Amino acid sequence: VHYCTNLKSVNIPTSVTTINLATFNNCVNLTEIEIPSNVRTIQPEAFFGCTSLEKITLNEGLQNISSNAFYNCYGITEIVLPSTLRNLTIQTFYRCTNLHTVVIKSPSIVNISSNTFPTSIAEIYVQDNLIEEYPNYSYWYNYTHCLRPLSEWENNA
Repeated sequence: VHYCTNLKSVNIPTSVTTINLATFNNCVNLTEIEIPSNVRTIQPEAFFGCTSLEKITLNEGLQNISSNAFYNCYGITEIVLPSTLRNLTIQTFYRCTNLHTVVIKSPSIVNISSNTFPTSIAEIYVQDNLIEEYPNYSYWYNYTHCLRPLSEWENNA
């Protein structure tokens, strides 16, 4: 389906467990996507260049989002990552220049790589009891300035 410029929406069947490499790459008119709970992995560049993508629903069950999966998705302003998420790899949300808020519901520290988020990121909400530990893991030290307690986001939601 990659480079399908007429695609505006898609329903992913619950039987799908992986969003494959570059599946929706450069589907520039895709505005919304819901990842079903059976999906465990989003492979590299799955939504790369989906510049109109504004709303992403990631259901519980998702564990890994691979490199460049949402690279250049300018329409995203907020992303809520499920409690089952374990890994975000290199440049997962890089160049998502309007992404300002990331909510991480995981009860443990999520592994990240370099340039996972854009430099414009303003707030990353994590479990209150882990906020002091996050900067000590992998590349999280790059985001120390924007870490916030998850309870703040939940109280405003």
